[in-house]
Amino acid sequence: MMRLAVFAGKFDPITNKHIAFARKLLTDQFDHIYFLPVDPALVKPEWRHRMCEAALGSREDMSVIGEDVSTPRKEMLSAVKTIAAVHPEHQLAFIMEDGLKAPKGYPVIPFESDSREAVLEIGRYRDTSLISRNVLAFIASQGLYQHCEEKKLREMLSKGRLQHTMGVRSTAVQLARRFDSPMIKCGVAALYHDCAKEMPVKEMRRICVNELGRKEQDEILSSGALMHGHVGAYLTEKLFNVHDEEILNAIRYHTTGRVDMSDTEMIVFLADAIEPNRADYPGLQEIRQLSEESVRAAVLLSLCVTKAYVIKSGKEFHASGDQTITWLREKCTERERSLTKKMLDKWI
Repeated sequence: MMRLAVFAGKFDPITNKHIAFARKLLTDQFDHIYFLPVDPALVKPEWRHRMCEAALGSREDMSVIGEDVSTPRKEMLSAVKTIAAVHPEHQLAFIMEDGLKAPKGYPVIPFESDSREAVLEIGRYRDTSLISRNVLAFIASQGLYQHCEEKKLREMLSKGRLQHTMGVRSTAVQLARRFDSPMIKCGVAALYHDCAKEMPVKEMRRICVNELGRKEQDEILSSGALMHGHVGAYLTEKLFNVHDEEILNAIRYHTTGRVDMSDTEMIVFLADAIEPNRADYPGLQEIRQLSEESVRAAVLLSLCVTKAYVIKSGKEFHASGDQTITWLREKCTERERSLTKKMLDKWI
């Protein structure tokens, strides 16, 4: 006879503590545990269902049920019927996250959740250790628990710019996950990186001079392409209430780069250059290929490609970009130099 349990909880979000508790019970008491996300919760049920799937991975002794949420009681009774149809001969118990009640007549094992602590950490833009990297990547890519004002952002951007923005966020989170960098910060910075892109140049210039104290001779005032990152950082702080300096710098320098870029800054810069909605341009495939191996090397190549294009167009490449290229070349490891040598020779 199968010994089964329904783990009923908000899983808002699911944490390492949930999984560790279930694993211990599988060792001692049960053959299979079904995770059942129930309402009410901070985020919609399909997202919590997907977070549970990300947390469980390919384990055969744990699975997720109950995608259609109505009330916790109906969900739990529906789960009982589903399990009974699959396993006519079974013993069933409920593992209950704090604040929830199990149907009558079943053994109950209580569980005290630490999801609230995880939400507080994410709200501070931290990659909390309370959650697996798989789950954290999903949270970062969807902007969950981060007070992101996507509705307001959608009103500021065209459909095409919004599509690009979402591509940058997805790519930035993937890069951060691959290279063990801050996924939440990269996701937030990517979301807002182009919030000023479609603002009139005259208004960007006004903000740069009057609000940011830029002088008329400052090189960033020469074009909207150079201004929009600085203005975007300003708007992100003022309109979207984001005050984390690492996030703001990633927005501020996502076009030009700068000396002493953080990992977050480099990842957002690179994600902007290679996101999947980007129309093909000379060097794009090489940059994408290099991004599989090294963020720093790919950023260096991207800047060199941009410089070659600007000079070929008869324009002057900005001084801050040249300084960033010099800094990146100095910071590259021997392996990164080896990876980029042939590619850079083509563009320098």
